[in-house]
Amino acid sequence: MIIIPILFAFGILSGIPSVFAEEPSVDVDSLLNEADNFFKLEKYEDAISIYDRILSVEPGNLEALGKKGDAMASLGKLEQARCFLISSFNHIRLCNHLGITSKKLPKPFGAIAI
Repeated sequence: MIIIPILFAFGILSGIPSVFAEEPSVDVDSLLNEADNFFKLEKYEDAISIYDRILSVEPGNLEALGKKGDAMASLGKLEQARCFLISSFNHIRLCNHLGITSKKLPKPFGAIAI
């Protein structure tokens, strides 16, 4: 179909991940350990970058979300940490509600992947 290449050419779909792209395997537990080690060494920026990597693969990872907020607070970014944690909490609640709602919908609508 010609519409898809045109949408990519105009950058309309450039921010949408391709369903055909293979995701690299990520060992989240190892990344959490690495980030925790940086946190213990008070290398909070390094810890945050690893927490961000984890969250790019598992956006609802509660441990990474909470620890990223802790690292932000440890850097003195208290208001940013607070806002981040509140928005993370709201995102998780929204996803939970979406999952509950999609289960109540008749098929095929109930088969929405989240």
